[in-house]
Formats: sequence, structure tokens, C-alpha cells
Amino acid sequence: MNITQTFCDSMTSQYDKLFQDWQATTREQAVMLDRLFAAQGFDRSARILDCACGIGTQAIGLAALGYPVTASDISLGELAQARERARQNQVNIQFEHADFCALSDTFSQPFELIICMDNALPHMLTEGALEKAVRSIMGQLAQGGLFIASIRDYDALLYAHGAGGCEALPRAPAGG
Repeated sequence: MNITQTFCDSMTSQYDKLFQDWQATTREQAVMLDRLFAAQGFDRSARILDCACGIGTQAIGLAALGYPVTASDISLGELAQARERARQNQVNIQFEHADFCALSDTFSQPFELIICMDNALPHMLTEGALEKAVRSIMGQLAQGGLFIASIRDYDALLYAHGAGGCEALPRAPAGG
């Protein structure tokens, strides 16, 4: 197990707490992504791969809108949570355990739409690792397809909930 898997597995039971209302956020993000897809000429028959699905925040909302969704993650814990949430939301999603740095090890078919949301890419700690991830993702994209990634400002979320951001974390003494 690598450091990213360990981190993601440790977040499994806490991730939904980043949102005031996870269920509402799932719907809101699906509507926003649906609009982006439509603006680029994709309809709800486009096959989606959520290559870092976590607990299913985007995958579940998009499946509820009628998209055929495949969702993968490196974290078995998050995949289990996503499967349970999909069951609770009565949506059909194909789930696969996969590392988005090596998607071709799991998937042979291309996808019209690939999403990688909510800070998955910043886990790539070197330029080489990020390049490998993007090459892997682009390798699964159908010709004429669309890749969308997002980065979430967790400091802003913490401030919004009154917890302070990174500045609120204890610091090592100067010079030590």
C-alpha cells in the first residue's frame, strides 16, 4: 500500500463531513458537470469514467442523471463507501479498484468523458508522477473526448466552517 492509498483509506469515514450537506452537493456537482458536458456537445449517453471517485460524490450524482458511469479509486475503503452510497441512492455504477496512474491495467475500453475531481491530482507529489497520471488518464480518453479535473480549496472550506485553514495549524518554532 502506498502513501496515497493509506491517506485515502484514512479519510473514508470523514470525507463527507467536508460538505455541509453531502447529498445536496452530489446533486449540485452533477448538474454543474452536466452543463459543462452539454456545452462541449456531450449528451447523457456519453460513457463516464470517474477515475478517482472517492466515496462517489460526482459518480453518484451523474448516474442519477442517467449517465453510464464507471468509477474507480486506489482506495478500497473509499470504493466500499461509494458502493454503499450508490446502493442507498439506487443508482447503477460499475466500480473498479484502479490506480489512475495505470488505468490501462484495469480498463481496455475508452471513455468519452473522464473526471478526476476534488484534489486527486495534487496527491502526485512530483512532476514525473503528475505527468504519468495525466498520460494514463488521457490514454483512456476516446478520440474527441473530454477530461475535466478540479482542485478543491480545503482552506476555504475550513474557514467557512469556522475551523481556520492551514494558518491555524501548529507551527514548528523558528530556527528549529
